[in-house]
Amino acid sequence: MQAQRLVIFFVLFTFAIFMLMPFAWMVLSSFKEADEVFTYDMTWLPSTISFSGYYRALTEQPFLKYGLNSVLVSLIITAAQLTTSALAGYAFARLNFPGRNLIFMVYLSAMMIPSQATVIPSYILIRKMGLIDSYAGLTLPFLAGPFGAFMMRQFFL
Repeated sequence: MQAQRLVIFFVLFTFAIFMLMPFAWMVLSSFKEADEVFTYDMTWLPSTISFSGYYRALTEQPFLKYGLNSVLVSLIITAAQLTTSALAGYAFARLNFPGRNLIFMVYLSAMMIPSQATVIPSYILIRKMGLIDSYAGLTLPFLAGPFGAFMMRQFFL
C-alpha cells in the first residue's frame, strides 16, 4: 500500500511540475531584458536580473487606473448582486403571490441561456442607450442575475 501511495505521489508531483512550468517561465522571463526573451536560445535563468520590464509597464501604461477601475466595477456589481439577489430570493422563498412559481421558472430559464449568446444583444442595447465607455454600461447588465436569486431562495427556504 505504501508503494502505491508513493507512485501516486510521484505521478501527481510530476503533473504539478508540468502545470507550474509556464508560470515559472513567465516569472523568470519578466526579469530578462526584451532582447534576451526573444532570442532563439531558451534559457530559464536571466543572464542579468532586470526590472526594466516592470518599470516600462508601470510608466508607459496607467495600470493603477486600470486596477482601480476593476476594483470599483467589481465592488459595485458585488454590492448590487447581493442586494438584488437577497431581495428576489426572499420574495421567491417567503412571500406568497400569484404566479410565484411560474415567474421563478421563467427567471431560472435565463440560466439556461449561454452568456456568449447574450453578448451581442447586450452590446447593441447598451449602445442604443448611449452607455458605451461608461461605468453604467459596464455595470448595468450585471446588477441582477438568476443564479444569485436561486442561491438566496434556497438559503431562505
